[in-house]
Amino acid sequence: MTGGDDWPYLGHPATLRVSPVSLAKFNARTLRALANLEPQRRAAAVQRGNAKWETRHAAARQLASAWDVLQPAGDDNPIDWFVERKLATVGAKPASLTDDAAFARRLSLDLRGRIPTLEELRAFLNDNSADKRIRLIDAMLDSDEWADGWVGYWQDVLAENPDILKPTLNNSGPFRRWIHSSFRRNLPLDRFATELILMEGDNDEAGTAGFAQATMNDSPMAMKAHVVLQAFAAVDLKCARCHDSPVSDLKQSDLFSLAALLHERPLKVPATSVVPAILPGGRKPDVTASLKAGQSIVPAWTLDALIPSAPFAQRHASTRPRARLAEIMTSAHSTRFSDVIVNRTWKRFLGVAFIEPVDSWNSAEAASHPDLLRFLSWKLVDSGYDMKQLVRTIVTSRTYQRRVVVSADGDESELPTFAGQIRRRMTGEQVVDSLHTAVGREFDAEELTFDPNRSRGFLNLGIPRRAWQMTSMSNERDRPALAMPVNQSIVDVLKAFGWRERRPHPITDRDHEPNLLQPLMMANSMMSSHLVRLTEDSSVTELCLAEGSAEELAGQLFLATLSREPDDEERAIIADLIRPEFDKRHTGKPKPKIVRQKRARVDWDKHLSPEATIELLEAERLARLGPPATVRLTKEFRERVEDALWCLINSPEFVFVP
Repeated sequence: MTGGDDWPYLGHPATLRVSPVSLAKFNARTLRALANLEPQRRAAAVQRGNAKWETRHAAARQLASAWDVLQPAGDDNPIDWFVERKLATVGAKPASLTDDAAFARRLSLDLRGRIPTLEELRAFLNDNSADKRIRLIDAMLDSDEWADGWVGYWQDVLAENPDILKPTLNNSGPFRRWIHSSFRRNLPLDRFATELILMEGDNDEAGTAGFAQATMNDSPMAMKAHVVLQAFAAVDLKCARCHDSPVSDLKQSDLFSLAALLHERPLKVPATSVVPAILPGGRKPDVTASLKAGQSIVPAWTLDALIPSAPFAQRHASTRPRARLAEIMTSAHSTRFSDVIVNRTWKRFLGVAFIEPVDSWNSAEAASHPDLLRFLSWKLVDSGYDMKQLVRTIVTSRTYQRRVVVSADGDESELPTFAGQIRRRMTGEQVVDSLHTAVGREFDAEELTFDPNRSRGFLNLGIPRRAWQMTSMSNERDRPALAMPVNQSIVDVLKAFGWRERRPHPITDRDHEPNLLQPLMMANSMMSSHLVRLTEDSSVTELCLAEGSAEELAGQLFLATLSREPDDEERAIIADLIRPEFDKRHTGKPKPKIVRQKRARVDWDKHLSPEATIELLEAERLARLGPPATVRLTKEFRERVEDALWCLINSPEFVFVP
């Protein structure tokens, strides 16, 4: 103390005195220092981990070199050699390659989860170089959006099920951040599986601790054992939760032995996980339960017939159980793990897997193309389980780039020769993200939390910017003070297209069947109605203000929404709609400063307050009104373009992968 109440900071210049201002500066300086230090420490830790994994991958390559793998002849893409070889044996011809515009749209949806922007598509179509498809593939693989395209898939497969309200059945932590981070860093797939199984790290730091959660589940680790086996070994042990499988050799003991490995100590079988010997009414069940309630199951790997554990027996005596399980499952001593990953990835990009269903199969010999499956499985191991290399091999092939083929009877589900692409519909996430991309608009959504002050321990999933970041909007008794209208409008569209707001169990194949809600959501939902409005921040507004003709604008609208040029008839229809007001479309007003609408700030601590309800109802009213239309275009012209835009996004073509 230097006099009076003037206190200096120790270790800082004497001129830095204690005050609210200096304290704020001191805290900010400390946080900046920590922020700079954290990436350095994280990078160093990753580098240490990389060295260990490089050693493991070298050993895996050595093991895979002994596999019986048919090697393709020539320098062509190996996939085409295998596929066209089979086509020749059955007397079939491959379809022609798709055009550049359709290829760019397909690739962008598959690699980034959205359609290309108008600027991206123009640049690609105007490029006359011979290798432009390869360069587009590499650019998209290098984009951080590569990770955005994968999260929704693995959320389903791994049953990532966080709830921002209160815990419900099988509620999990938000390990979505870890999924995104893993793909952004191109984490090797064996390391991806291992980190998940270890269930370490903090949710807020992109760890996998959240995967360990399965709220209100009588045996959480049994649930997670089911998820892990189905995801990485294509073994479905769901029925083994309560009884032995009636259709295979799998037993309850298999599931609970694996659950004990994840639990890392003996696990007792809950009474609710055992089918009673006698059902009400004296009837005997048609299934048997080999375990008894309260029985203690020790950690053990019991699926040696599927994946051998013998190579690790000596080393595993001193290894923690979760690490033991991860090593067995991902080892190249068996082709199972790499086969499963290749089979899953192939279905993602070609519509049908080598072996169906991807979640549950017995032998790779049942594959439609067993030699190709084995070759790609070997290549995955040889690359160090590099997912980008696997995907690059697939999307650079002629097989991936062929036109959509529909069989004579219209059945597109059975095309085992892969003579052409199978027609695929966009996922819910792709629909939402593509609609926003088409008009150049962001979500402008509410923060995904009921606890903004972090006083109750509820989850905070942040402000969503991509569709995969959404979660259930359900709140207690649908109270208006807990409503998030913008988020809800996005969730409504996602749900119509097969997205699950809750994921209590793992799946790979969503419900892709058409339903009445889909056209209704595209035509009349709050989200789509707001997106077709020409606002000051809409890229379509800028197209309308640019020089050109009505015919040129019609072409730009097709490129922005459907990623293709219109034919003469289509161009004429849209041009005729907008031409009457085209020459007088400018109002001459300058572009105003964009003022974002106030979004609802939901707070559980205040949700019963009348004032909070009034405030949230007003925020909801403004959200439903949507952003104001641009003042730079006349109302008459703007509404004609909005009608044209509405027609284009409501074309069935919009929601299909070309």
